[in-house]
Amino acid sequence: MQSIVFMGISLPLIPFLILTGLGICGLLNSLLPGTIKGLTDQLMFRGFIALLIARVVFIIQHGDTFDSLFQVVDIRDRGFHTPTFAGVFSLVMVHYALTSPQRMQRLVIIVPVLTVWIGGGYGLYQTMNPTPERWPAEPFVSLSGERVQLEATSGSNPRLTLVNLWATWCPSCRTEMPALMKAQQAHPDVRVVLINQGETPQEVAAFLQENGYVFEHLWLDATGGMGDWLGQSALPVTLVFDAQGQLVDGHMGVVSGAVIEELLSR
Repeated sequence: MQSIVFMGISLPLIPFLILTGLGICGLLNSLLPGTIKGLTDQLMFRGFIALLIARVVFIIQHGDTFDSLFQVVDIRDRGFHTPTFAGVFSLVMVHYALTSPQRMQRLVIIVPVLTVWIGGGYGLYQTMNPTPERWPAEPFVSLSGERVQLEATSGSNPRLTLVNLWATWCPSCRTEMPALMKAQQAHPDVRVVLINQGETPQEVAAFLQENGYVFEHLWLDATGGMGDWLGQSALPVTLVFDAQGQLVDGHMGVVSGAVIEELLSR
């Protein structure tokens, strides 16, 4: 869920740190004696192969949630099987290092630098942007004008509460609406709550009517307080809370049906 927001664009933290880290490693390689030509390209190529395999494993895991080929190739949902990526990337890097003593010596220097950059950057981000642990107590307003709160479950006692922060002007938010509708229907033990950020009831109602969307819990957050609570202004954001209101998972950016299933598999 961690992301860096730059000029309104949400950049996932770990990929950002990896790419910038590779840039630093490339610079370091060029400055050290015995420069290995194409080292950064080789690292990126192997990373791409690992990502591709991790995506395939993710698709196999959630094959029944994809409705079209476009959804399969649409990686905006950032759906990758992380253990597969880590395993494959490690294997191909070991193979790359063992093919040349010079590469081995260079990677002995570069890999620790990359590790410190990613680990240190992640730790610094977490220190400067601590993620709240429990849902906010502040009330919201339903489309009918009622005051509502995340703590109030209307006696349904859901296993999980999935909260999506969105706005009608957000293209990614529009993309994920059908998946959220399906999740609401497929998981009666999960409370799906859409909290609109900063728009009027008229704007939201018109959008829902135009597209035929019906959500049991559609709330308004006129001041964007939920985004302030989270410390993130970019949309969309999807959060998962347990029955006690503890934040257990989250996703920054568009979600697909497969990603929602992953989030709800706790």
